[in-house]
Amino acid sequence: MAKFNDSTPAVWDPATGRIYTFLGRDGRSIWGGETLEELRAQGHISEQAYALPTIDALELQEQSDRQRYCTGPQRITQERYEELLNCLPPERWVRGVGYASFRLSERLAGSIATFCVRVGDSYYALNEHENTSHAELFKACMAHDAPPAAAVVPIFGFD
Repeated sequence: MAKFNDSTPAVWDPATGRIYTFLGRDGRSIWGGETLEELRAQGHISEQAYALPTIDALELQEQSDRQRYCTGPQRITQERYEELLNCLPPERWVRGVGYASFRLSERLAGSIATFCVRVGDSYYALNEHENTSHAELFKACMAHDAPPAAAVVPIFGFD
């Protein structure tokens, strides 16, 4: 069995935003035994795919996941909020007068989790890093519904 650590070469494919495989000391995939060139020739990875240390590939994958899944708060119904609250035990459930938030216990991808937030009678779902604070979640939801900033109006015709 191959030893695996942070410096183990990972095959990163920018076209998919994913790690495809890891390479052993012989430069071959630890799963199928193919070289990087063979993986390209077989169409498993794009021409842009390359090998880099696993720790760096994981960072790229995290960035890709954030771009793909973290699209900001989306309004949901009270029924959907309650359905998500009751489908699995909630994590980091915070409740107070007029607000609540919780994190779903299953991750969407890597360290990206789905959070649900209630502010008054408004309900939201958003995907964020699993360690996002409740204050950051509430701030994002409040900004979602905030009216656009008023344009600066010159006073007495002066800018």
